[in-house]
Amino acid sequence: MKKREILTKEQFIQKYIEYIEGMKFCMEKNNYKKNNVLAKKFNQFIITHEKEEYFEEGMYDLMNVEQENIKVSAACNSLRHEIHIKYAINVLEKIKKMGKGFDSFHAEIALKNYYGEIPNRKL
Repeated sequence: MKKREILTKEQFIQKYIEYIEGMKFCMEKNNYKKNNVLAKKFNQFIITHEKEEYFEEGMYDLMNVEQENIKVSAACNSLRHEIHIKYAINVLEKIKKMGKGFDSFHAEIALKNYYGEIPNRKL
């Protein structure tokens, strides 16, 4: 059995950013196969750390980085885990209003999912 890696909040944030940036790079290079592998690892990473003390504060910190794709991801995870709900909605609304690129589209879809405007979908 693999031993669970214990991280500090800063290490968690850094690893989270690495996963999101890695998936973005794969998508830009049309490497969907590698993106899917990273997405599965990222989802497992979230499951592994979601009960840790630093998770909630880490999500808040991630919603305040410069990179829009990381903000959107952290806001979606915050809504999924029912933490920082008002702040996460505000972050997604701001990015949606920018109206440019994938991050704006992702924010719009996340909000529609959250408000139940897309049937049979979860965040």
